[in-house]
Amino acid sequence: MGRIIAALVAIAGALLIAFLAVQPPAPKPADAPANSFSAARAMRDVAEVARAPHPTGSLENTRVRAYLAERMTSLGLEVRVQTFTVPEKTREALAKWSKDPIPDEGVNLIGVLPGRDRTQPAVLLMAHHDTVPGSPGAADDTAGVAAILETVRALKTEGPLARDVMVLLSDAEEIGLVGAEAFFRDHAMAKRVGVVVNLETRGGGGRANMFETGAGNGAMMDLYARAVSQPTTNSLSVLIYDLMPNSTDYTNAKTRGVPGFNIAFVGDAYLYHSPLATPANLDQGSLQHMGDQTLELTHALATAPALPPKTEDKVFSDLFGLVTIAYSPVIGWLVLAVAAGLLIYAGWQVRRAGVLPWTSVAGGAVLTFALTANAALLLTVFNQLSLAPGKPDYYDRLAAIPRLEIQAGLVAFAVLLAFAVQPAGKKWLHMLPALVFALAGFALGAPPIVLLVMAAFAMLLPPAVAVLKPGTWGGWFGMAVVVMLLGVAIQASYPTGGALFAWPLLLAGVMAAGVTLLGQRWSVGLAVLAVGAAVGCAYLLTIGHLAFLGVGTDFAAAMILLLLLCALLIWPLLQGAVKPAWGLAICAVLLIAAGGIATSVRLDPMADSVPPASRR
Repeated sequence: MGRIIAALVAIAGALLIAFLAVQPPAPKPADAPANSFSAARAMRDVAEVARAPHPTGSLENTRVRAYLAERMTSLGLEVRVQTFTVPEKTREALAKWSKDPIPDEGVNLIGVLPGRDRTQPAVLLMAHHDTVPGSPGAADDTAGVAAILETVRALKTEGPLARDVMVLLSDAEEIGLVGAEAFFRDHAMAKRVGVVVNLETRGGGGRANMFETGAGNGAMMDLYARAVSQPTTNSLSVLIYDLMPNSTDYTNAKTRGVPGFNIAFVGDAYLYHSPLATPANLDQGSLQHMGDQTLELTHALATAPALPPKTEDKVFSDLFGLVTIAYSPVIGWLVLAVAAGLLIYAGWQVRRAGVLPWTSVAGGAVLTFALTANAALLLTVFNQLSLAPGKPDYYDRLAAIPRLEIQAGLVAFAVLLAFAVQPAGKKWLHMLPALVFALAGFALGAPPIVLLVMAAFAMLLPPAVAVLKPGTWGGWFGMAVVVMLLGVAIQASYPTGGALFAWPLLLAGVMAAGVTLLGQRWSVGLAVLAVGAAVGCAYLLTIGHLAFLGVGTDFAAAMILLLLLCALLIWPLLQGAVKPAWGLAICAVLLIAAGGIATSVRLDPMADSVPPASRR
């Protein structure tokens, strides 16, 4: 009973901590101190700019530019206009799918808040003022524009800063980043830019995540860690973004070697490019979080005696939005070494007690691969079930993200619990679930080659687990060995992503060593395991939430990595906590619930939030 209670406490604690950690701060009112960022004040600009869609070249875009130019002037900015030609290739590409008039020109708005030393490299705040046709764009990117205006207003309360703060409100971002490219390619002021803070959105809520930096970010991230009081960032997101074919206005600066920070919120993804992206639907807490980071970061950059130089990239992460830790990648090797030492010590102690045969550790390693293979299979099949017949609409899938995320969580936990209860039975019984779900996946139209590979591993490995009987300690140490090997490989190949493995391994090592040191005081040991699992899994869930917002609608199986790391932390509590019959019954309930969610998404009519152009 004690293990069941500890497991429930760990699961509930992880969910609660993670939920609180991903919430944006409360918006500050209009009467907030003048030197602080106020979402209520910024919303005045959002309401005015996002009255209607204003794509490049439209009459509404002309009105918006006039309003923004007047606002920039009223803030004391030296305002300039840059007109540029939309490339013919861009116009031809747009004409193939758009029925709207294709613009010949775009117009950037450029402003300068003069600093005390105008010879110093400037800080550039950047957002785009155009929208896609059909969307008022209260988030994308009016939120960024309004955050910049409110940031400039707050900065002015301190008098002249050490260096210039420049503002670029670019045009034609939505048709190919054309305005930012024109600025960095052609405008003389671009040569004065020392660092960029770019603001973007892909949704309408959630915490604002600093997800991209320039190369050689070490010193810049030290400044970010000191300056930003409510951070959301992770070097893993920077690594993944660099490996993916994505781009924003900051891309034009980054490719030219200009350091910077890219900040965006991606929650409430249904509002992306949506006709429902109105000021009323924008989460003001998200705007507050974006503005707080922008103001604190810009103030630190603009008042620094010298901008941070390019240094070695650092590993960094926020801890539940409270603080940012940043360190040299070489520290990752030290973390892995300490984790390995603690795990070896704990394993030696358990081995001495005679409850850790080598076969059980081998079984734990096989269990790790069987767990991930079955999770990948089921996540793929249930995601396929959620797809409506025909080609899925990207924006309709974005609208379903909250339900799909819950669905993926239920499936992942059901698979973990099924392995944790380890029911006895004949080999074919262990192979049957994977076979059934593989056949269902084929019937639903999942990619056959991928499904066949997943199904082969998912069917063949569980019988070996049943034979080797890893149990609690064998399963735990077998997982740790596999995760350690993965961690070493990632640390060697992509050092800034190594923390994803290193810190859960260190926590698992502390938990294992702590339990062995406590000996017979099993109740205290359960408390150590519950607290460690709750904190560690909560941290992983916050990362998983952002990852799912980014790729979960298309690649739900990518969540197996986070499942594996959570399993490493919660396995000693979950394994054998309930009888197999009860455990499998719970698994069945979880999968039925996940199937119900998937079916509801599949049968739902297209969401009202889908852009009109996508409905054609």
